[in-house]
Amino acid sequence: MLSVSRTVAAVLVASFGAVVAHLAVSAVMGDLASIRGSFVVALLVGAIACIVGLVLVLPVLLLVPRLRLLPWWAAAAWGAAVAFLATMLIVGPTMARRTGSAMAVLGAASGLTYVLAARVLLYKQRAV
Repeated sequence: MLSVSRTVAAVLVASFGAVVAHLAVSAVMGDLASIRGSFVVALLVGAIACIVGLVLVLPVLLLVPRLRLLPWWAAAAWGAAVAFLATMLIVGPTMARRTGSAMAVLGAASGLTYVLAARVLLYKQRAV
């Protein structure tokens, strides 16, 4: 079982997955107009992903320890669902239709990053 402190660390690391996914999606779509603009937006995406992870995901992981080591596909689906929910809470249902799918991709990337971080931290926890 992954310890509480390592679970918190994995949730914090998961926000980097959203940032990388944002930069990758922006690059593919040709939306990286300037390095400065993309850096500011990437920081904003990372901050929002971190806050959403700490507020909506971490309490569930602390209450249900079995969920700390989900399979990758379940973590990606959960991340996408949480990101879509957070988008609806932040911008409302009408705007969520336009931005919801993009946010779901970022949430899925965040969930996958959480799984990788949790597995590495569990391996290090067992090695100690």
